[in-house]
Amino acid sequence: MSLSSHQVAVHDDEFHKMPDNSPLWSESAQFTCYDAKTGIAAYSHWGLLGREIWEAIVAVYLPNGEIIVSRTFAPRVEGEPMRTGEAEISPIVPRESWRLRYDGVGRRVLMGELGEMPLMDGPTERLKLDLVATGTTPTFGKGMRLKPEEMEAQDDNLAVSGSGLHIEQSTHVTGTVEFHGEVIQFDAVGHRDHSCGPRHNSHMWRESWVNGTFPDGSIFHCVQVFVTGRPLYFMGYVWRGEE
Repeated sequence: MSLSSHQVAVHDDEFHKMPDNSPLWSESAQFTCYDAKTGIAAYSHWGLLGREIWEAIVAVYLPNGEIIVSRTFAPRVEGEPMRTGEAEISPIVPRESWRLRYDGVGRRVLMGELGEMPLMDGPTERLKLDLVATGTTPTFGKGMRLKPEEMEAQDDNLAVSGSGLHIEQSTHVTGTVEFHGEVIQFDAVGHRDHSCGPRHNSHMWRESWVNGTFPDGSIFHCVQVFVTGRPLYFMGYVWRGEE
């Protein structure tokens, strides 16, 4: 793809130094993919808690309705990647490719169990992921806007990213997923999200997210964030290979 098609700069898709004067500062990344051949999907979400602690949620969705899930934490270290010991996510080439790795354990549960109550502690099993997501669309969204004269009306909506960046990109994901002693070669379609800036989630009460890749290469994505007392936030795109 043409680099001129990207809507953000290279530095926007790198990790960002935390400013001293922003008490609501946060950074997050989301990584989803689905391998049609195996019927297995992988998901990861990273968020920063209280400016200090990384939270990493990793899940592998199995075709029989089971999910192998993990939630890990670690202190944020300035200049270091998003890493909790078991999990790590980082850009390989900003705007072009990101890597997700997990080497630890997970809880195997049914989807219905997660809908009934919070996940309880219990037996775990070995889980490993090593996945690379390569962009199949240019990066879509907006880069950092910290100067008042550069901000738009929605930049005041701290529930979605505030004045920071919000990047979306569809991807082709390859690598391996390993559980129950079996190594599975992954060849999947996916999507990733990277956002950063001041954020306050107390007003956010619902989010809808959908993306898809078709055999002819057409791709779409849409996200909506419903916020109490503030404007609805939404963004999306359709990509057909050229625009």
